[in-house]
Amino acid sequence: MKHKLHRQIYPALFLLAVLMSCAGPEKLIQKGRYEQALNTLVQRLERGKITAEKIAWLQEAYDHQEPIWVRRIEPFLTTTANSSQLQGALSELNLVIRQQDQMEQIKDRIESAGFSVSTLSMDTLLNWKDRITDRLIHAYKNETDTLMVLARGGDKLAARQAYSLYQRWLKLAPDKNRLQSAMEESQSLGTNHVLFIVVDQRHDQRTNLSANGQEYEPGRIIDDWTVLHFQDEPMPFDFILYLDVNQLDVSPERVTEKQHYAQKRVIDGYRVRRDTAGNAVFDSLGKVVKDPVWITASARMVEVIKSREASLLGNLELRDEANGAIVWSHPVDLFQRFNNQFARYQGDPRALTNEERRLADNVELPFPETTELEAILWVELMNRIAEEVANLPVKAVSI
Repeated sequence: MKHKLHRQIYPALFLLAVLMSCAGPEKLIQKGRYEQALNTLVQRLERGKITAEKIAWLQEAYDHQEPIWVRRIEPFLTTTANSSQLQGALSELNLVIRQQDQMEQIKDRIESAGFSVSTLSMDTLLNWKDRITDRLIHAYKNETDTLMVLARGGDKLAARQAYSLYQRWLKLAPDKNRLQSAMEESQSLGTNHVLFIVVDQRHDQRTNLSANGQEYEPGRIIDDWTVLHFQDEPMPFDFILYLDVNQLDVSPERVTEKQHYAQKRVIDGYRVRRDTAGNAVFDSLGKVVKDPVWITASARMVEVIKSREASLLGNLELRDEANGAIVWSHPVDLFQRFNNQFARYQGDPRALTNEERRLADNVELPFPETTELEAILWVELMNRIAEEVANLPVKAVSI
């Protein structure tokens, strides 16, 4: 009985869901979903038959939706508003223009069928767009001018906010060259500059490790707002990042060999079975019977391991250049190992196991130079630093 009830309920629920998802324009209008009703009717009128009922619903839905659009947009034609509010109004207006454009495309079909629809004119909407765009550009200018005054006074947060506004402004303004120049200035003012200093605590001097970076690049861009410098330059730095090296070791080249003999019983062919008279023996199907010939295959195996390691132990400490305060301090423990394992053998390869065959197929590699291992440590160190300094504090003087 219970299963029978389920079989009756589930189809009914499915049918109800389908009916609800396919709600007609009249029901959408009754529920106050006028914009959805408009979209539904426009789609139906684009492809289907034009009837008086559809046109009546279209006009009713539009008459209800138009005051909502006007209420959302018209105040921003005259009242004071910031760029965020004006951008929201412009986005809303673009949606209305898109809706109006769809209406314009079916108006000819509607009029050809002997009907008409009263809507806002496209000229009115485009006029509104021009006016709001002009006000938005003016708002961008006022807000960026205010922020850039603070940015030039050392407020990096204001510089980044100005940069964000310039990006939005750039999408509207024809004077792209001037805005590009302003964006570059705001990005420069909003960037944290970090001087990286490596100190070898073992000898009280700078270690040669930092030369791996300085030789190729004076600085490295960590992200849009952070630059790491490897050389002291005549410029104000925001932070100093110290690497105190407690240990920087590169081991000598090491080679270890292990020799052993491999043996395995293998089939070395087949021999015809013969009777006592020396005649070949046949099976019940008339085929010659052959017996496997077993031998002991052997080989001399030499396994070789070439290895070399490099390690860097120390501590990273970030200080605020303005007041010398420690922002954070983290230990450094980096390790790089070169390990090349292969094998040589003499004798019958059939004596080898699968693992021994794999080793025999491995290629012998040359030892890396000391500078190569240090360069790998440097790359690992830079990746660690990039993670650590990606979210540095942003100095804000006043907003």
